[in-house]
Amino acid sequence: MKYRVLRALITLFVFSIFTYLQTYGQNIEWFTMGSGLSSTARTVVVLNNDVYVGGIFALAGGIQTNNIAKWDGNQWLSLAGGTNGEVDALAVIGNDIYAAGFFSMAGGVPVNNIAKWDGSNWLPLGEGVNSAILCLAVSGIDLYAGGFFTMAGGDSASRIAKWDGVSWTPLGSGINNEVDAIAISGNELYAGGIFNFAGGNNVSGLAKWDGNTWFDVGGGVNGIVRAISVVGNDVYVGGVFTMAGGSVSGRIARWDGSEWHALGNGVDGSVFSMKQSENDLYVGGLFTNAGNQPANHIAKFNMIDMLWSPLGEGATGSVDAMSVQGVTGSMVITGAFSHVGNNIPANYVARFIDNGNPLPVEIEVTLPAEFVLEQNFPNPFNPSTTIKYSLPSESDVTLTVFDVSGSVIETLVNQWQTAGNYKINFDASHLSSGIYYYRLSAGSFSQAKKLIFLK
Repeated sequence: MKYRVLRALITLFVFSIFTYLQTYGQNIEWFTMGSGLSSTARTVVVLNNDVYVGGIFALAGGIQTNNIAKWDGNQWLSLAGGTNGEVDALAVIGNDIYAAGFFSMAGGVPVNNIAKWDGSNWLPLGEGVNSAILCLAVSGIDLYAGGFFTMAGGDSASRIAKWDGVSWTPLGSGINNEVDAIAISGNELYAGGIFNFAGGNNVSGLAKWDGNTWFDVGGGVNGIVRAISVVGNDVYVGGVFTMAGGSVSGRIARWDGSEWHALGNGVDGSVFSMKQSENDLYVGGLFTNAGNQPANHIAKFNMIDMLWSPLGEGATGSVDAMSVQGVTGSMVITGAFSHVGNNIPANYVARFIDNGNPLPVEIEVTLPAEFVLEQNFPNPFNPSTTIKYSLPSESDVTLTVFDVSGSVIETLVNQWQTAGNYKINFDASHLSSGIYYYRLSAGSFSQAKKLIFLK
């Protein structure tokens, strides 16, 4: 918190040649990142507070970077010369960046459409795949890739496959057409795109893999799924469609495991990206209206109040990807826009702070090697205590407090988080003295510990 306050004060009084700031309605603050990029950025991830972007650009901050670049908070840096073709997807496992798209060289190293950056060098992932990769998702140390390809590691793998760090594995008989989005929740994987068969079963743009079999998801959608976000037991999908399971959806819909639900009136154009933070779902794409309100290519949907809100003046072009930069409490966006906010030059990449929805945790910079839930301290406590936990890879995270009967009394964290070490303060002043428990669920990891509140 001290870091955030100090940073805000510096930003208010010191004009940096690298960053410009604009505030809207005392809620949205837009920041540019140097002079930005020379063309469209399609994907973004954050590692150790550094921002990595990929796309179809030659320059970042005026220097040659070739389709991928790193922003260290002050300047843009090349990753050993980048790639010789477009980068459409990025992912983080530990301290490594995985880049995928449609390229045959990374930093002068022969690769096949996917490569790993270890901080110094580019490395191939076995024989790679035989055509473009459009999306990546991480579960523990496993990396899932989807796209146009039909071979992975030299073996048949129809449009989707898993890399376990050593070899490629197909997911059953795969999918019969393009895969544009993947999301993972526990042992279940959701894939979206332009297809009508998964594992030989009839589906429509959306399918679920349970580790052995592909399943239809509520009849799917009548178009293309471009983005998926899993929040608790709900699956949010966005893209280019007007119906989900036979219901009106407005290019975005929620599947609760039994039926589809519209998100108000949805948006009036394509959805390309989604990112959850607490009770808000941030949505980016190529639209100018969300919930019957003007919203330029980015908006947020409150999952409790079921209301849409614009993010200031938004962006001038499509918002294709988003990633949370936890240390600064901001969201980084990339896409095909030239300006954000009130005509602020951004050039395809920018970040914003939503002061109406600050991130609840502070991130420390050392990356862990495994999932860890620490014992709260102090314990016993009155009235507050600190809970720390570690994520070795980006995960869908929930941190809940429950009583001895198993009833949840408070949800402290419920969002997608990048790899890192986290801490959060729990104030129990509104509770009765007694024994309580807290549980961390992240990907396939789940652990609970006891805490004691003594007034």
